[in-house]
Amino acid sequence: LYLPKLFTALHTDGDTATERHQYVLLRAMLEIISSLSECEGDLSAQNVSHIQSMIPVLEENCEHKEEGVRNMVSECFGRLSLIDAQLILPRLTSMCNDQSSTLKRWTIANSLKYMSVGNLD
Repeated sequence: LYLPKLFTALHTDGDTATERHQYVLLRAMLEIISSLSECEGDLSAQNVSHIQSMIPVLEENCEHKEEGVRNMVSECFGRLSLIDAQLILPRLTSMCNDQSSTLKRWTIANSLKYMSVGNLD
């Protein structure tokens, strides 16, 4: 997988990247998440490791000033919740309890929409 390069680009470019660039990088992450969802019933330890490494990167972008970036983060979290709810949902609950950030809570609440829509597929 290309996750290490993707994480590096998201982390190092986070402050200087254009919103469009950040959105495209998160879109690439969503494609990787979609490929992980194909093995939903049989997650390997490596895939769980990949999912765990995505969480901090997504959390960093929960409060991004651009709504499109936050929507992409929401969609990523929603899809990850479908793949491994036991890992993701407690983390989302914890982030949603953070009273200091309205944008973070909005992003996490929005991820529930993507999780419920994903259940319909």
